[in-house]
Amino acid sequence: MVAALGVDIAGMTQTVDQRFAALFVENGFMAKTQQFFGSSKGGILDFASGWIHGVWLMLYKATWRFFALKSIFLLPLLALAIPAAVDGFMVRATKKYRFENSNPVFFYSSMHTMVLMCGLFAFLPMAPFSLSAIALLTITIMLIGGIWLTASNFQTGT
Repeated sequence: MVAALGVDIAGMTQTVDQRFAALFVENGFMAKTQQFFGSSKGGILDFASGWIHGVWLMLYKATWRFFALKSIFLLPLLALAIPAAVDGFMVRATKKYRFENSNPVFFYSSMHTMVLMCGLFAFLPMAPFSLSAIALLTITIMLIGGIWLTASNFQTGT
């Protein structure tokens, strides 16, 4: 998916390698955790050693996915979220001018949708499955819709 969207995967991987090494390898944090969970021949420490190795692999994958999502979806997300918020606030101003009521059900349900989508964006880099453009587009559309509905249904004071 990332290659199909025109991202230089080799360059991004090199950047991720450098950042990951600077954050975890060069300061010795990764080596210290692996020593702490050191391996012996047989027993529970073999399990712990394999487990901590898996944690570091998952953290690397999450770092790579974060950079991929940042390069692919950050600009479109901002390009859609800002106009949605502005338009929602304009709808709210129109409601206030006309002495119309805001809908608290729409407000709270859209606010919960926004929080859920932000949580999913935070979880996606660590997801144990491959990401698809359709899933990311669905999350983006739901987040943008939640932003618009929330901004348009703030309490108008009437």
